[in-house]
Amino acid sequence: MHWQVRSDGYRYGFNGMEKDDEVKGNGNSYTTEFRQYDSRVGRWLSLDPLMSDFPGKSPYMSFDNNPIYFTDPYGLAPQGDWYSTDGTYIGNDGEDDDRVYTIDVPGEGVGEMTQNDLFNLREQAEPDFTTSLGTHLPFVKLLDVKHSELLKMAAVAYGETSGNQLETYAISNAIQNNRNGRTITKTLSGNYSYAVGKERYNSFMSASKSKTGVMKDALAGAINAVSGGEDFSNGATYWDGIDVLSGGSSHYRQQKAAYDNRKGIYDPNGYANEFYVNAQEYACSQFGINGKVYRSIKPLLTVGTHEGALWEVTQVRGASIFYSEIE
Repeated sequence: MHWQVRSDGYRYGFNGMEKDDEVKGNGNSYTTEFRQYDSRVGRWLSLDPLMSDFPGKSPYMSFDNNPIYFTDPYGLAPQGDWYSTDGTYIGNDGEDDDRVYTIDVPGEGVGEMTQNDLFNLREQAEPDFTTSLGTHLPFVKLLDVKHSELLKMAAVAYGETSGNQLETYAISNAIQNNRNGRTITKTLSGNYSYAVGKERYNSFMSASKSKTGVMKDALAGAINAVSGGEDFSNGATYWDGIDVLSGGSSHYRQQKAAYDNRKGIYDPNGYANEFYVNAQEYACSQFGINGKVYRSIKPLLTVGTHEGALWEVTQVRGASIFYSEIE
């Protein structure tokens, strides 16, 4: 009997999945352990075996709608990712669970680690991961949000900030304070943030995992917020940028809410003037002193008493002002 070895080239393709060219032609179909993928429409052809873990998402959606950022070679879910608390991307542990871990070794930097290193570290810590803080490796933390959710929080912070680091952190704090047990996706729904889906938000989501500059600050701020770190917004649940100073009394923040007669912004600590100065400096740097935006900026309209007001200023960071809703 004669044996013949035949090779038709490399069997694997996009996202590490095995090519299945005989089904729909070259590069149009891929096989994973759990599902079949059609690269022409960017969708799986069967239900996600883990769909009960993602009730708000289509069971046919692939790579969390972000194939540049996520890998999914098994057809289950985006893989678990690791960061240091300063937003540095460390690596991926190869587990399809959409989990996100942080490593914080005081006084020491954490560089990139191999997938095998991270898998072993996760295995060591896993028995005690009953809560986000429950681990016998105190420098390792499993965050209580999905990785895909953390990225959305950070993308909004990046989309809304003027670039000031504490401002970037405070935006994530405000989102976290507003969650009230909801997912980050649900919190960001509606008109909560106008950054969602816009250019800067999208540029963050499509950038490489190893973020730098303000993007890295945005990740660090989101990690700080969901980890219960310092609240740089001082208890805020909302914020505004310089647009609130150009809208005057027509801006949403100045209008009464539909459900009662309260309206207006109460500023007990006198943050409004600091915000006005910061907003002028930012507008001048971005648009010039003769620009329309700079010329439209007016001092924030505030009310003198807590009674009857709807919003209370809690902090100013960079070119953003932060509020809590008065109960």
